[in-house]
Amino acid sequence: MTSLLHILPFAVAAHASFTKLPSGNGFGTAVYDAALGKITGLREHVYQSVDTGIPTRDLLYDAYFGVRAGGKEGWLTGAPVDSAEYDGGVVVARQRFGGLTATQSYFTPFGVAAPSLVMVLELKNAGNAPIADVRAFTLHNLHLGEGDGTKGQRVDWQGGLGYVQRALGSQRVMLIRPITPPTRHTTTPRNPYEAVQKGEAFVDTDTSGDANDVASGFEYDFGTLAPGASVTVGVLLTYHPFGDTKALDAMTAGYLGGRAPAALVAAERKQWSDWLARARVPEGLTSDEQRLYRQQLVILRMAQSREPNDVANGYLPNGQIIASLRPGMWDITWVRDACLALAALSRAGYLDEARAGLEFMLRASAGTFQQYVGRPYRISVVRYLGKGKEESDSDQNGPNIEFDGFGLFLWATAEYLEGGGDRKFLDTWWSTLSVGIADVLVALVEPGGLLAADSSIWESHWENGGRQHYTYSDVWAVLGLERAARFAEGRDAGRAAKYRATAATLRGAIAARLVTGDHVLRPSTENQATVDAAVVEAFNYGVIDPTGPVAVATLDAFRKHLFLEKTGHGYKRNQNGGSYDEREWVVIDLRIATALRRAGRAEEADALWGWVRDQGLANHLLLAELYDQTTGDYAGEVPMVGFGAGAFVVTAWDRAAPLPAAPDGGAVDGGGDGGPGMGGGCDCALGGPSPTASGSLVITLVLLLGLRRRR
Repeated sequence: MTSLLHILPFAVAAHASFTKLPSGNGFGTAVYDAALGKITGLREHVYQSVDTGIPTRDLLYDAYFGVRAGGKEGWLTGAPVDSAEYDGGVVVARQRFGGLTATQSYFTPFGVAAPSLVMVLELKNAGNAPIADVRAFTLHNLHLGEGDGTKGQRVDWQGGLGYVQRALGSQRVMLIRPITPPTRHTTTPRNPYEAVQKGEAFVDTDTSGDANDVASGFEYDFGTLAPGASVTVGVLLTYHPFGDTKALDAMTAGYLGGRAPAALVAAERKQWSDWLARARVPEGLTSDEQRLYRQQLVILRMAQSREPNDVANGYLPNGQIIASLRPGMWDITWVRDACLALAALSRAGYLDEARAGLEFMLRASAGTFQQYVGRPYRISVVRYLGKGKEESDSDQNGPNIEFDGFGLFLWATAEYLEGGGDRKFLDTWWSTLSVGIADVLVALVEPGGLLAADSSIWESHWENGGRQHYTYSDVWAVLGLERAARFAEGRDAGRAAKYRATAATLRGAIAARLVTGDHVLRPSTENQATVDAAVVEAFNYGVIDPTGPVAVATLDAFRKHLFLEKTGHGYKRNQNGGSYDEREWVVIDLRIATALRRAGRAEEADALWGWVRDQGLANHLLLAELYDQTTGDYAGEVPMVGFGAGAFVVTAWDRAAPLPAAPDGGAVDGGGDGGPGMGGGCDCALGGPSPTASGSLVITLVLLLGLRRRR
């Protein structure tokens, strides 16, 4: 047995390398950058594109606060950020300026059903002497126009409503509403940025006129601030795509309800605290691990669209969960990532959110690539656009067509039901689950016992050798069909028997055709010479005995060929990929940690888990897609949702589960039809049923879920 421990004393230490903290309310997303001390974006949807050729707009270039104290004046973007952290979904940043402590709270409010941002600044005299001439300033640099967003805009003062900013030639409008009345208000052509830079007061300006590159701001004058005294200001920005200022007025007035800025922050923190109090938490987590675990639940919630469906117009965004929250660029709903995120939500007891995510995919369009699948199907072969339209990407090697999502979706459905989901879900969706998904998997099995070749997790495309008989897709077909057989019991005995028999055939073919003479489980029948971490799920879910000779040989091969010696931590995802593959993959680390633990190599498993945990603790409780293979810095897209937050939650449950005893012979006994249970501990004081034994095993493996040649 190979050990990592001799490397650990020389390993790179966990360290801070990421500075951007996102917030989302299911309608839009915002980003605070601690390196710059400001908000650097507010997007009009959670997802990347509404439809083909209709990208989501970033409505805000930047927004931030300024301060005057004791004759000194400046924007807080020029002051060091002492700390930036989360309180639920509220980003809290702290700075100092002229003897004042400046505590800022930024969040996209869950009480506003629109892309929206709350900015609150508390100034406190932290010294022993009064501070004269205390003022606060805000700056809002919106990009609602054309081109780069600066072309053709107009800002107008609407009295108690605040500023209304419009895009000329379109209906886009943003209400910039001060939460308490400002002393002065200004906009282009009197640039608020330049006024503070020069140490000047704002001059009331009611309109920018038709202009380009406009910005606005508010000034609040407080006079002398006594020692220990504090003042608070705030702004609410809310967007409407069709110019309905009356709707914006009603929506924001209802949300504000006459509350002061500090009360809004307290209410937002409470709604997050109340939501998190519902979470089921696995036993055995340290206090730091619990803190990181709960923040992953926050990320999962912020990454799920809450926009209502408009069936008549074919607009079905509700419930989708994107793969990465901005600033991450994978803000698209991939089937693999979403299934892992939904399993995590089910495990943690958030069943309404999990069901919404399942039903998004069941309602969304599919079947565009029927010529490749061979028959009608109901779950996308890759991913979805925001409106709920199936999408794949193509290059010189053709499209990506991936069959692993069919099995993954059936598995995620089982996770929802085993986690306590509404059993009537099956009554509603049985026809789709059977005819549109499970029957499709059965039809895809070739005479040799494996699924037909596909693009699978690496998104290797269809032509010129990319399409192969991948272990990953076959393992998920086994797991999905075994769960579909359970769904069919009492409904369709013929299908139940067919699904079980097909799963058994696939199990046998995986062992016979994908394991080489050295006992290493290989990535595909076409590639029997390299090592690929995607296969680890076969051990994590008991498709192959996690303690047997194949697991031992394959884990040793991972260590020999995939371990990153330069950092002393973690694994790349395969042996023969490009620069993207060569970096350390967080989801791979977590998946291999589970396999190592099941194989009895607890020290190695704990080292991997601890490395990912400590990196998250050092980086605002966010998890990355990748780490740099030399420095260990965060890389790829951050924060990852399915492959980050979801993976961590599922792995936390894996670690709480007792290890099963494997029977003699290669494959783990099916335990009926779903593999042996791993059990699982539940912090029952937090509410919710303890996970079922079969559900615990089911979760273990998907973490590996998506190693793919992304995007």
